[in-house]
Amino acid sequence: MRDESGYQQRCAAMIERFHDSRDPDVLYFTAWTTAIAPNAVASYETPLVLAKLAVEMRPQDGTLQESLGAVYYRSGQFKKAKQHLTAAAEAPESAATYPAYIWYFLAMTNHHLGHHDEAQKWLAQATDFTEKALAESQNVFEKVLSD
Repeated sequence: MRDESGYQQRCAAMIERFHDSRDPDVLYFTAWTTAIAPNAVASYETPLVLAKLAVEMRPQDGTLQESLGAVYYRSGQFKKAKQHLTAAAEAPESAATYPAYIWYFLAMTNHHLGHHDEAQKWLAQATDFTEKALAESQNVFEKVLSD
């Protein structure tokens, strides 16, 4: 069951608590949380400020670029979203990066921009990656249960 109201309340509480932070990781998690699902906040103005500040601190960090791109996507600024999501896709992977998130957002962004072939490419890439990751997780889970 979706609890949109609870999600919105938690996002508002995070923004209230962390809006003055200068820790890029805190800024990332606050902005990213508002981007995970639609309608997290009434206005994406503050999440954009937080995500931009994090990227200014660590511009080469793909996870921070991903968060900024996702917040731009949720705010309806698809060209800017594509710019930052593409930067995230091109950045070196880190332990904190799950590339399928970037690719799903790139698929949705390109769809909104009318770039349907590119959207399909990103969606297929994200889906393939996710299916492989789920299969690997299932194999690990079954192995643990059989031991």
